Amino acid sequence: MTAARDLLLAWAERRINTQGVEIAVRTGGSGPPLLLHGYPQTHACWHKIAAKLARHCTLVLADLRGCGASSVPADTPEHRSFAKQTMALDCLAVMGSLGHARFMVGGHDRGGRVAYRLALDHSEAIMASQPIDILPTAEVWRRVSAESALASYHWGFLAQPAPTPERLISADPQFYLEHTLKSWAKSAEPLQVWGAWCGDLSGAEIDSGHFLAEENPRATLAAVLPFIGVRR
Repeated sequence: MTAARDLLLAWAERRINTQGVEIAVRTGGSGPPLLLHGYPQTHACWHKIAAKLARHCTLVLADLRGCGASSVPADTPEHRSFAKQTMALDCLAVMGSLGHARFMVGGHDRGGRVAYRLALDHSEAIMASQPIDILPTAEVWRRVSAESALASYHWGFLAQPAPTPERLISADPQFYLEHTLKSWAKSAEPLQVWGAWCGDLSGAEIDSGHFLAEENPRATLAAVLPFIGVRR
């Protein structure tokens, strides 16, 4: 286990009640940012950069509902229990309980979608939002082609009413996970796409696969630091 992971484990642990579930978080440092993990991960995905980030801000590293040590509520046929709007409300309650009325939020993959949902639904609370390695969901659907539909088949599959995806995945979950990760495709020109959604936009390109914070932590850290106001 690395020194950074040891430090992560030593941070303050909390379980915060929100909307009938408990959200598990670890906190460290001083200041208001929140970092959210992607699919299929937990907050531990930040372990290679968390210690250095915490020198400049408070990190609130949360397990999204259904992941890690957080609660797994029963889903509805429309998947409202795990909608990004619902997860955004979890995050708002978590930060409020920690005394942060306004805060910055960054997130990777699914966490990135929660991050921009927070900005859309609760702009009064969000100082800045940093979605990592994603495009807006509406843009993804708008740009579907035959090639992207095959490469990202899990979008339509996981959107099917419960319990169809759950029953099929449970037949061989390890195969499903490994096959899905290998099939992921990269998107083109993400900063240009985000320009239509943001009034004040900046970004960075990172040479990495999908799991940036673990595959290229140095470049990911360099991209995140300016976002929280650190000049290098």
